[in-house]
Amino acid sequence: MQSKEKYLLVGVIVFALVALAVFGNYSDFDRSRWKSYEEGLILAEQSGKEVFIFVSSKTCPTCSEFKRYFTNEVMRKLEERYVPVFLEYPKDSLDMLPKKVTSFPTFCVGHVGNISCREISSIRELMDMLEVEYWPKV
Repeated sequence: MQSKEKYLLVGVIVFALVALAVFGNYSDFDRSRWKSYEEGLILAEQSGKEVFIFVSSKTCPTCSEFKRYFTNEVMRKLEERYVPVFLEYPKDSLDMLPKKVTSFPTFCVGHVGNISCREISSIRELMDMLEVEYWPKV
């Protein structure tokens, strides 16, 4: 193989690995700990907890960072105070949210009937929104 062909092949492999990391399946993300929108609202009303909605998109690199952040330890902490809901665009409809979602990730928090949404770009910003310390330190 000539030198140009080798560089091209290496470039294609690197591109494929990066694409897989960004857009691939997030096996560490435990979807079973997250509720659907409808189920989350019902559970939030029954428990008196606030709902915590993570609005994601498969093509969102920042969303993949958040998916990796929501480990079992973080989910235990989150579930103490909130009912976690996960919505993934375009698979899930976003029409029911109180704010039109224009970018990802978007997080919504509140009691049923008083839910507010914000676009969040970092773990620190999310922790500030929730008014908590890091769970765990990142």
